[in-house]
Amino acid sequence: MHQQVDMSLRKLWFGKKAAASDETAEESVPERRIELRDAWAAFDASDFDVAIASARPFLGVGDAILARQSCKLVALSEFSKKNFTEALVLFQGIASVSTDAGDWFNVITAGALAGEIPTAEHAFEVAIQCQAACNHSQQPSIPFMRYYFGCALRDRLYYDKAFRQIEELRAIYEEFRITDDNFLHMRGVPFLSQSMSLAMDVLRGLGDSIDPVAWLGNFGGRLDKDGENYLVGLKSEFENPG
Repeated sequence: MHQQVDMSLRKLWFGKKAAASDETAEESVPERRIELRDAWAAFDASDFDVAIASARPFLGVGDAILARQSCKLVALSEFSKKNFTEALVLFQGIASVSTDAGDWFNVITAGALAGEIPTAEHAFEVAIQCQAACNHSQQPSIPFMRYYFGCALRDRLYYDKAFRQIEELRAIYEEFRITDDNFLHMRGVPFLSQSMSLAMDVLRGLGDSIDPVAWLGNFGGRLDKDGENYLVGLKSEFENPG
């Protein structure tokens, strides 16, 4: 599994959201409950077994906020241990009573990495509905969800499904045409270099089913000059392999 998928979930919980400023993110981070101090300390130290053992006693408590935080902490720890099926079950429980796109994003990513693709795809539809209902004010943004969903699908070698997410991202870049990192960041869109790193993996994985040179050339022609030049460089990797 690629590290960026794991980090996306940890950043989501910590409030270090990819498409938000640090100030905005900090305001939206739920305060850590003192009862979970030891569990969080273990999680921060990547001692996930201890984090799980310390948080589990609070899963069934009557304090709903504490129970939810403990469940999320256990789920994140299981995810970090690559126990994706166990994490998925917990994330689904959290999302089932939530209208927060971030909770459904966790289901998307854990579901994909667990090989439960229909579950992940359904969660993505719900996450989009959550974003629409709040005028796209939640995190992560839909473009970032597509990026990380694509990463998870790539990790499980579902290259055709990952390519669909790349095509959705491509449409966003083509609509903006501007590929400046700051411009994209302010609009909740991954840097072009991030999406293209994923795209290059997927294009290679698709093999003869797609002409990567033609795809990159067509895409680059619809971007600003910086974007076009960047994709020309990527295209050369297929034109001159090795």
